[in-house]
Amino acid sequence: MLKSMRIFQLLTVALVASLASGGVAVKASPMLINFDLTNSSGGGDPYGPGPGVFGTTSSQWNLRPRNVSQTITALFDDTGTATTVNVTYARSNSGSANLISGAYKNLAISNLQTGPVTIGGLTAGSLYDLIVFSGWGAVPSFTVGGVTKSITRTNDWSSLSEGAQYVSFNTVADSLGTISFTPQPNPTNTTNGASEWSAFQLREAQPVPGPLPILGVAAAFRSMRKLSKLR
Repeated sequence: MLKSMRIFQLLTVALVASLASGGVAVKASPMLINFDLTNSSGGGDPYGPGPGVFGTTSSQWNLRPRNVSQTITALFDDTGTATTVNVTYARSNSGSANLISGAYKNLAISNLQTGPVTIGGLTAGSLYDLIVFSGWGAVPSFTVGGVTKSITRTNDWSSLSEGAQYVSFNTVADSLGTISFTPQPNPTNTTNGASEWSAFQLREAQPVPGPLPILGVAAAFRSMRKLSKLR
């Protein structure tokens, strides 16, 4: 019995040593930026507090009226804390989707037509998850880093599903610390110009720990050998 307990202790310490020497540190709370468009007066159809694809019931949202261009607008994170993150885009048209219903409808009602939307103030070379929402009444599509994805629009926003209410990208901030998404022309109705978007979320991506590295395994065995000599 004592011998079995001793082996268990050795294995536990070995695992800790392995993780400490080669494991990937994971941040407890990655930065999350939420951004939602409201009506032209700035007070109608706001979303939040609440979750989108990411976030919790207490997550805060940056709100901006759909009829105004934004230039280097400083944003706060989902806790309401100011950040270095900013957004820039030029409005060319906007509108509302009043037939939308469901718990997430205010993420979809106000839509905006722009050129590229640039999110700056990020960490150059870091990985981010980007969600772009659209309640536009056609077939909106968006491009990030050469990858284009489309949304088959629905009026039911009682839940969120990729390809129905939003598109998702995993991308790296460039050397200037920026990420951009570009609305594409509507492939089924080009008279409406570029695709319109209604909200976005940007979250620091979490690294995925891989297999224990060689150095970690070596440290584990060294720990086991040292402890075994103490018996």
